[in-house]
Amino acid sequence: MNKEEMRAFMRANPNCCVASVEDNKPHTRVFTMYRVDDNGVILQSDKRKDFYRQVLKNPQIELCFCDTNKFVEVRVNGRIEVVEDLALKKEIVEAHAFEKPVIEKFGYDTIVVYRLRNGKATAWSFTTDVLPKTYIDL
Repeated sequence: MNKEEMRAFMRANPNCCVASVEDNKPHTRVFTMYRVDDNGVILQSDKRKDFYRQVLKNPQIELCFCDTNKFVEVRVNGRIEVVEDLALKKEIVEAHAFEKPVIEKFGYDTIVVYRLRNGKATAWSFTTDVLPKTYIDL
């Protein structure tokens, strides 16, 4: 897959496993990607979650997008950064109605927007299973 094919795959399969590290131990959870474009991969979470503390201490993460029907995945690794952008937070909450009760109770300060820029991406499938991995700049 080339860069645009990987991005299209990620958009079609926005739920991804996200791995972070704390105390030298991996931690994974599922996120719904908000967007991927030339500015990177945009994710959102809550400051009260473990993920926030983990990436402040170690911003190196990996995302894994998969289509379980086709046995294909795209993995992206790199450094994640916190994006302070109230307009983007409002845009995300508008797109994800499930966030509205959180905002009503805790306000926009509890929302954290993350960007993974300059990620390195690789695709995997059964047909490429044992071939050497090729990484592209996402």
